[in-house]
Amino acid sequence: MKLDGIWMESIELDKIVPIYVEDVSKRAVEKMVKILERGYQLSSHVIVEKDKTEDKYWLVAGFPEYLAYKKINEKHKRCPRIFCVIQRYSNETEQRIKLLRRMFYHQTTNWLDKHMLIDQMVNDGVQVATIARKLGVTQADIENYFVHPNIPFDIIKQARENEGSLLNIEKIRKLPITSMLKHKLYQRAVLPKRHPARLTTDKLQKISY
Repeated sequence: MKLDGIWMESIELDKIVPIYVEDVSKRAVEKMVKILERGYQLSSHVIVEKDKTEDKYWLVAGFPEYLAYKKINEKHKRCPRIFCVIQRYSNETEQRIKLLRRMFYHQTTNWLDKHMLIDQMVNDGVQVATIARKLGVTQADIENYFVHPNIPFDIIKQARENEGSLLNIEKIRKLPITSMLKHKLYQRAVLPKRHPARLTTDKLQKISY
């Protein structure tokens, strides 16, 4: 059934291309995998847009569910096709705006997920004022998800790769300490999760005082 440019259809999992990544815990994905293994449906759907020229679908929402379907297909070869909500195609900027609207108003997402999307759009030349207007928020709300230019690029890169807290890194930047000590704290803050030397929020608060 097709209604106002939105419909549901079974499509091949391999044809779905994410336009974003989301910080999803392995435990959350495994829970969804267990639901699928027991023969039940997930409570929410993957949402995609059909590309106008290529035989692929852009994933615009439902990244955790997408990961679960991929996982169960890798384990059991049981979900080569999945039912998705398909929306009318829009350009990449509008896709990201739609996703950010969900993140701001409907989904529980962390700071890094929003930062990554906003950073992608700004790097592609989209004005901050345009993003704010389309989301119905202030420019200051958008700028809260920027990374300060004084933070070294290699630290930002490691934080993204290791799911480090850019909020903690910003707190370190503001500390009244030497640049050498800041860099050491940056490096500790961006270590992979579960690393014994990783800087936690509690440790940072102790340093701050």
